[in-house]
Amino acid sequence: MKSVTEWFRSWRLVSWRSALVVAVVLYALIGFFVVPPIVKSQIEKQSLKILKRQATVEKVRCNPFALSLTIEGFSLPDRPGSVLLAWDRLYANAQVSSLFAGRRRSRSCGSRNPTWRCGASRMARST
Repeated sequence: MKSVTEWFRSWRLVSWRSALVVAVVLYALIGFFVVPPIVKSQIEKQSLKILKRQATVEKVRCNPFALSLTIEGFSLPDRPGSVLLAWDRLYANAQVSSLFAGRRRSRSCGSRNPTWRCGASRMARST
């Protein structure tokens, strides 16, 4: 009877270890390979839906262990030939504590070569 109890305890420990390893691997696979294409497509779809402008994104990278997201080659046109908002690289790194505190906090955020145009464009009036 003692050997069965020992086997059960060791099996439970192995199953918990296996479950933990599988969970970490799935978290990494989803974070590195599934999240970036979803973020890229949602940026492009939602910009068209909300802003009525087609945003383009060259590349999205996500690091689920560092809680960081990098968006490269973003461009939001204003009208043909002009850019309303663009950047070569935008990097955001969230704090782990923000997940539990209910507040969004960023450890670091930065952009490379941001470009934006402010001001109203002239529109023809119909009288």
